[in-house]
Amino acid sequence: MPAAWAAAGPRAEPCLIFPVIFSEVFSPVAFLCSLYQSPGGKAFFIPGEHMQDCELEFLWLNGTPKDLPLPAYASAAAAGMDVAAALDAPLTLAPGAIALVPTGFAVAIPEGCELQVRPRSGLAVRHGVTVVNAPGTIDADYRGEVRVGLINLGPAAYTIRRGDRIAQLVLAPVLRATVKVVTQLAGTVRGSGGFGHTGR
Repeated sequence: MPAAWAAAGPRAEPCLIFPVIFSEVFSPVAFLCSLYQSPGGKAFFIPGEHMQDCELEFLWLNGTPKDLPLPAYASAAAAGMDVAAALDAPLTLAPGAIALVPTGFAVAIPEGCELQVRPRSGLAVRHGVTVVNAPGTIDADYRGEVRVGLINLGPAAYTIRRGDRIAQLVLAPVLRATVKVVTQLAGTVRGSGGFGHTGR
């Protein structure tokens, strides 16, 4: 059992802890998951059968295409929905080239969430084609066409065709920060150690 799992409070079920997430902050995304309120005030995500589905509204911008699927999960426990290219003609990415690939749809994301645009592992490992700003973020108030920025980091040109799966979309909760200026930060053992400070 991973170290991140812990039994919490009076319920002996395993819970994945989200540190410093309190119920009053996390409540906008209560539809995403079942929350456990511990005596200390922290909110816990209860996995497995406690997970609930969240409905996303997709709008095809040029009528419903007969040859393109909606974003969909490839397996029962997949985290991301595969999304297909809505190209009118094949697009060849030369090595080092960047292109915005249309999907043909817009989406309404529930407030308190984002859709992350992530690379598809097979496309990245086999061909070096990945999401240039990975992970990209689609904000909840955006209503334009979803387009995927791809870059070819591989040694050879790669051609994308209509219907090719080019990325995956992961729905995730969002915490908004309140910015506070202080005169001193709490100290840690690590301190200001940055890139490479732990060695190889």
